[in-house]
Amino acid sequence: MKIAVCFFGLSRSLATTHESIARNVIEPCRRRGETVMLAHLYQQARIQSARSGENAELDPHDYRLLELDAVTLCFTVPPQLGGILEDMKPHGDAWNNDFSSLSNLIRQLYSLSAAFRMAQWHDPDIVLFCRPDLIYHDSLEPVLEALVQETRDMVALPDWHHWKTGYNDRFALCRGPKAAQAYAERLNVVHDYVAAKRKALHSERLLRFALERAKIPAMVFPQRASRVRAGGLLVEEDFRKSKTTRLPYLQASLSEAPAT
Repeated sequence: MKIAVCFFGLSRSLATTHESIARNVIEPCRRRGETVMLAHLYQQARIQSARSGENAELDPHDYRLLELDAVTLCFTVPPQLGGILEDMKPHGDAWNNDFSSLSNLIRQLYSLSAAFRMAQWHDPDIVLFCRPDLIYHDSLEPVLEALVQETRDMVALPDWHHWKTGYNDRFALCRGPKAAQAYAERLNVVHDYVAAKRKALHSERLLRFALERAKIPAMVFPQRASRVRAGGLLVEEDFRKSKTTRLPYLQASLSEAPAT
């Protein structure tokens, strides 16, 4: 079994999160198969965000804590993303913050896609897409165990924070190349999304749209992860199971794992 773990986005808090990543993400993967660790990460000296309340300097070398097999560092915003942002603006601002979160979403989707392209060179059976700014409270071992037994393409998602009838896009485990591609290449369908929905681009609803469009089944698991802001502040998350998005559990025997 070949497994790729793909990190993407901004590594704002790895000093706080890397131990949980090693214990609850990487070690279970290595027990299940040949594992490669990859990342596409943005490099910036400082983060300022009115929405998250962050205003802090960033360590440009903290990605080394992950002991990656390969990493691509992005020091400037790819110019084509500006055009995509302008295309999305007429459809509205789902966050009502002068398109700041929309811009961040587009950058994140680009980083996700770039990390996936790195994984494709390794022809993995399972791909994990993980944000580096999350503390992973529970081991992903039960999810991996279930996915190893699967033969169909599918995506496994957390069963909490399925915002506004969308799917939780914090992290995911994908079985099979079609599932991984549908999850990772969402930037390619943003124009189709706004044309079909006639509303503002929204991250969780985009994920549901992309998976349903590709006819990739989605299932859920209870394992939890919390965002960590720059400086180490842990975000209080709502881990209650979604009431609006009812997806089947990956495996009936999966239950809440104790925090470690």
